[in-house]
Amino acid sequence: MTKRRLVWLSREFELLELRNSQPKADFIEALAGSRHATYEAILELLSRNELKDICYAYDVDDSGREKRKIVDRILGVTQHPPQKAPKESPPKVVAQAKPSQPEPVPSQLFDDAAQPASITPREKSQPISGISDQALDEILSLQLTVAWAGEGTCEPPRLGWWQTDILDPAGGGDLMSRLLPKTHAWASLEAAREAALRVDAKARSMMSDPDKLRTLFYLGFELDERIAGRLAHYKRSGIAPHEALASLPVDFGMEFSADELVERLRSSTAKVDHTVVPGGRQVRGAVPETPVSQVRSLAAALIPLSEKYPMPFYNVK
Repeated sequence: MTKRRLVWLSREFELLELRNSQPKADFIEALAGSRHATYEAILELLSRNELKDICYAYDVDDSGREKRKIVDRILGVTQHPPQKAPKESPPKVVAQAKPSQPEPVPSQLFDDAAQPASITPREKSQPISGISDQALDEILSLQLTVAWAGEGTCEPPRLGWWQTDILDPAGGGDLMSRLLPKTHAWASLEAAREAALRVDAKARSMMSDPDKLRTLFYLGFELDERIAGRLAHYKRSGIAPHEALASLPVDFGMEFSADELVERLRSSTAKVDHTVVPGGRQVRGAVPETPVSQVRSLAAALIPLSEKYPMPFYNVK
């Protein structure tokens, strides 16, 4: 679930102590610890599409259009046959002139999964913030590559920037494949990326005005939502990561090589200069105009590789 939806849910359950600038994990923990935000109460607030995503992930029947029935299946509640409605006398037929416009289909008026009326097909096809899906794919590819390379509890260990072992087939990857047989390839990458997001958020929180920084894993609320949505789209698609993301710079199944990673990160852009400051590496020069250029520069600023996550950043004050 995206951070935007988690923020909305926290407001619905009056978790007012949370600030929008806090990391996604804080909202998850607050909802999980709330006495009012029970699993059933949260499911009642989700859209039908979100409920169907849950069904798909856990092999639950997602057929039908009634939210209540889908929620009951997720909760394991036995379905009861509907009661027969009392018979009513047939309504009187009154002659009417034919309307000049066709009447709307009821499902289009009351379908909770329908698009808002303000979004036309033309508007829906236009990318938010002027960024294309191809650009989102390149950003996501670099984020996933660094997330994979940063794992430290795998055998042999890679960079050790976050203490996880989620992707290796002989380690956490085996558990993920048994837990999520349909989506484990993407779910493992998503989990490694989440570990990177948390380390990056903690590093940013130690800086003054953290919301004014742009890092490899924090590009502003709107763009971060677009990237998370793109990842969720691929997770549901059934397409393998290397088939979906042609620009992945490394093969996650290969043996890790720091030298090869450096070569790939360096090849994404021209040489990037940075200044080491307390808490990270501030990239010199003006902030690139496009998000893809920003991410390429930030990825290149990870060089030279260090023992701890160096957090390259731009300051956009």
